[in-house]
Amino acid sequence: GNSHIPIKAAPEAQAWFDQGLSLLHDFWDYESAKAFEQGIRVDPNCAMCYWGLAQAEGLRHSDAAVYGKKALAEAVRLKNHASAPAKLYIEAAQAEADAREDDSKAAVSIYRKLVKKYPRDTQARIFLAEALSDGYDDKGEPKPGLFALAPQSGAIKWFAAAPDVCAAAQEPACDRGYSPPPTAIPGAVFQPSFDGWLRAYRERDGALIWSFDTNREFTTVSGEKAHGGSIESAGAVVADGRVVVNSGYLFGGRMAGNVLLVFSVDGR
Repeated sequence: GNSHIPIKAAPEAQAWFDQGLSLLHDFWDYESAKAFEQGIRVDPNCAMCYWGLAQAEGLRHSDAAVYGKKALAEAVRLKNHASAPAKLYIEAAQAEADAREDDSKAAVSIYRKLVKKYPRDTQARIFLAEALSDGYDDKGEPKPGLFALAPQSGAIKWFAAAPDVCAAAQEPACDRGYSPPPTAIPGAVFQPSFDGWLRAYRERDGALIWSFDTNREFTTVSGEKAHGGSIESAGAVVADGRVVVNSGYLFGGRMAGNVLLVFSVDGR
């Protein structure tokens, strides 16, 4: 996708910054860092380019952490060259860097302020959601599931925990985590899972209203046998009264398979 945060910088630096931001969201950390670095070459006073570089370095291995700290220090030093919303982004990043034991309260407070003051800034809501870190419980244990957020504030409207249906013999290939993107239609949200289940949640409150286990053998329309497995990468597609999903994903040690499933309105 095309990500954008307006920054105070030369137009070419803005273009490199947006490219770096888009790559950052796609987890292309090396390429993202290179784009932010080019923005800095074009405009050495680009505080947000240094901010972006710090974000990209933060995705990389531990040896890169020192470079991320240096980049963030430069962003802080150049903060007076940045716009008002950009200053909040930098302050939030600094709060995250200064936090002890992943305590994100200070950063979350700044991101909430950013979202409130600039409600049209989609990126502010994205970084707020990331800072909330609600994928873990108070003991640090993973809490996989589906979150619905209020678009204006980033507040959690509801959370639907992912059911734990994986047998011990199936782990770790079977995992209750949700990696594919959800698909929302009026009244329902479809969420595929590593465990092979396709689930539909009520849009209003997150109640589970339908589910189907795709980790099984199917007879295809050509009469051949095919097997589903983990659902990863792509989410469900809804079109013409049908829900379409691909099941089976071997990469990363998941449950192998390869079958395209089409569901009708009556759930068949």
